[in-house]
Amino acid sequence: MVRLEVDLWDEPFRGRLERAMWSLAQELLVRGVSVILDYGYWSRTERDEMRLRSRELGVEVELRYLDETLEELALRVEARNGTSEWKGTSPITRAHLEHWMTLLEPPDLIELGLFDEPLELPK
Repeated sequence: MVRLEVDLWDEPFRGRLERAMWSLAQELLVRGVSVILDYGYWSRTERDEMRLRSRELGVEVELRYLDETLEELALRVEARNGTSEWKGTSPITRAHLEHWMTLLEPPDLIELGLFDEPLELPK
């Protein structure tokens, strides 16, 4: 969105962008191309929906969940906000992170069992 010079907080645009990316992802998946969807998927409902829609295409679905502390996330965002790419944008703040942490529904073992096992990455 930064490269498109669109306000990061423009929710209607974000929705249109995510729908366009999902449409492209479906085209690639049916052609056998692996796709990474990184929209956040904060809730179990969102993850269930995307997992089931992907299964309808006949593809394996992995979930990568990175469990980081608020402190680590704040450090990363602060570093990112200071880069030239993010100059002139509305930065993500610690207050944003604190609010989003209240919305996050981390996956439990039962949910993780619904996904395919991640492939081992080469070292």
